[in-house]
Amino acid sequence: MGIKKLEDYFVNANEEYSKIEKDVRKNLNQSVSEEVITFVDALKDEAMNRIWVRLSTRYEDLNKLDETFPEKPKEEDRRRYLSEYFRLTNPSDVSKDFIDALNLHFMEEEYRERLKRLSDGEYGEIFNRYMYPSSFFNGLTVSILQSIKDLTNGLNSFARELVRHSERMEAIRQKGKDKAWIKGGASLLGLMIGIPFAGAGVGALMGSDEDSVNDSLNQVFNGWESYVDRFRAFFGSLEENIRLAMVTLYGGTVLRVNEQFKGLHFELEWLSFEKGLYDLTLTVKEREETSAWMKETASGIQTLLIKKNWKGAITASKELLTIISRRPVTARTILLDGRSALYAAHLSYFVSYKEALLEEYKNGHIDQFYYTTQALYKELPLLIQDADLQGSSQAELIWRYAKEAVRKGNIQDLTIILEYLTRALDRIETDGYYEGEVPESREERSRTLAPYNILDRFIKKSLGPGTSPLGRANLPLSRSALRELKKIDAEVGGKDQLSHFLTKIWFWSLISSGGTKVLKWIKPYWKKFLTTALVAGMICSGMVFHDDLYQSGKDFLARISSTQDQQQTVTESPIKLKITTEYANVRSKPSLEGSIIASVNGDDRLTLLDGREKDDEGREWLKVKLPNGNSGWISNRIVIEVLR
Repeated sequence: MGIKKLEDYFVNANEEYSKIEKDVRKNLNQSVSEEVITFVDALKDEAMNRIWVRLSTRYEDLNKLDETFPEKPKEEDRRRYLSEYFRLTNPSDVSKDFIDALNLHFMEEEYRERLKRLSDGEYGEIFNRYMYPSSFFNGLTVSILQSIKDLTNGLNSFARELVRHSERMEAIRQKGKDKAWIKGGASLLGLMIGIPFAGAGVGALMGSDEDSVNDSLNQVFNGWESYVDRFRAFFGSLEENIRLAMVTLYGGTVLRVNEQFKGLHFELEWLSFEKGLYDLTLTVKEREETSAWMKETASGIQTLLIKKNWKGAITASKELLTIISRRPVTARTILLDGRSALYAAHLSYFVSYKEALLEEYKNGHIDQFYYTTQALYKELPLLIQDADLQGSSQAELIWRYAKEAVRKGNIQDLTIILEYLTRALDRIETDGYYEGEVPESREERSRTLAPYNILDRFIKKSLGPGTSPLGRANLPLSRSALRELKKIDAEVGGKDQLSHFLTKIWFWSLISSGGTKVLKWIKPYWKKFLTTALVAGMICSGMVFHDDLYQSGKDFLARISSTQDQQQTVTESPIKLKITTEYANVRSKPSLEGSIIASVNGDDRLTLLDGREKDDEGREWLKVKLPNGNSGWISNRIVIEVLR
């Protein structure tokens, strides 16, 4: 685009801006289009504010000049006043103020820096490809400032008229012996920037020759009115030109980049110029076609499982997982029943292996079952929710593997299961989660993570502190999840160390959690109550052992108190969340239309409150409490639970 054509483009800036704004809103989704328009307005406002600050500074200086001018000036005072007045109203200096305030020489630098940050993202090289060249900025600068020259000429004409008026006043002063003087620099600039008259006014007169002065003043004011008209037109034009320039740069670039993304079957889902970040998603058409393909593939895998064609199901699900894994944008796009594509593919892969492995175990191929399970957990990338599994839970697979490891005397092999969980948790904490893999309710979390919780404790108990890969992880554990594990342990059979350890945990859960109502009833007298029970036991057991029994009773009471405190801490602790992006906004209502009440970063911890809503676009919002105690709404897509 040549300079002449670019200048013509700015002849009707409002009309051209409306065209681009319409394109932006039509071709970009609501979140991205709002970011572009809001960002453009912010840049325009910043530029205009800088100009007003410069003009206001000149006005203040002229006002001080008026205020310090003596009532009976000397020749030196007059010379100083005129010199300073014309310095402050010098047309070229005022024009330079405009240009400096606009920072047009930094416009290209800031634009390239922002796009460079965006180019670090996924497929970001496209931003570099569609960056405007330097020649475009040269033409853009000329176009933005094309009316300054006319404004400067108008100010020059007015300044010359003011000089002539000053000369006339000087002649009258000489004639009237110091009875006339021009004073009113602040008044003139005050008019220019919309500030009321200040000072004595133009051509304050003390003496005679009224007609001569009036004629001179009329010429001055005619020149001033002409300049004011030019100035107002200039300012309106300048604001429109800046806005058009910014939307051309940023809106035009994003539109062209998004078109290229669409050629790859993607589009921008979210964008922040200030943070230099964006997210991609599949286009509507690609999402529909991919979703249909995945449903068909998942149905085919399910048919193979029903027919017990384990090899075919594993082969098909592995191929599906491989294809989705190679397409990052497709992988995180929600395609099946609120689940991301990668999670859905991963679920099919896990279910295929789980059913095949349980069949191997049932048929007595224990070694094959054992070592294949090891291999599976060494490669699994995502967490799996038990709620998404049809038929048997993952605990049935994990528990059989764990009992076989104990039978073989290879308790250390259990760390393979926990290393998988650690690997998944680390990825979630660093890169965020895929929709579907993090359980939504506390009960679902407890059920999914229960076998890992027990194995973590069992390894620490058997091999010593520091031997579990989970370290200090605090995983939820409910009695219903424990009950399910007890049931699986009974089905597998063969009482071993793990069975006894599970029974022990179950027993203490009954005492510390299940017996809470009884303990509350006897709370005021519980030490006396249990002491009495112990005394009765000593009588029944014989007085010979009363010292040992009494000491055991004291130890028993201490363990109950400690376990009860720990259980209450786990049960009553609120769910904490953290964001998966560098920064995120918390809004006043569950919608992008809600005002931003706070911005949080990755170090902030949010408390989940009782509130979950969906907006018109199907985006889910969670009600959270901020660290400062205020509450608001945040998108479910960018937060995860702090599991440890």
